[in-house]
Amino acid sequence: FTPQDMGDWGLSVRAVAWDTFKLEWGPAKRVTVSDAPLVVAFSKPPKIVGDQVALEFDVSNAQPGTVLRLVRSTELPGNWSIDSTAALEELEAGAHYRFTTTRPGGGVCFYKLAAELP
Repeated sequence: FTPQDMGDWGLSVRAVAWDTFKLEWGPAKRVTVSDAPLVVAFSKPPKIVGDQVALEFDVSNAQPGTVLRLVRSTELPGNWSIDSTAALEELEAGAHYRFTTTRPGGGVCFYKLAAELP
């Protein structure tokens, strides 16, 4: 899909099997085309108190419904997993946030941010 203009578009797909058999059209999905990319970045060094970690970050150009997640690993390179215990706090509406979580076992942990667009 290569849009001609910025704005809202409706997309729908239709499968074709063996270049002959056309299946039904799928449900339409509304997408918004923007020239401004989503930016999610840590804004301060992590604040560590005991086994608690607070990570502040900024978000710009997010669409309504964007889901923010904290992902962690105990080693690099390593397996990254969503930190389901992380609590998200909005510090400035739509722009500045904080994740607060507990380090597993109080040991070394690496964090990164993930955003899922609607």
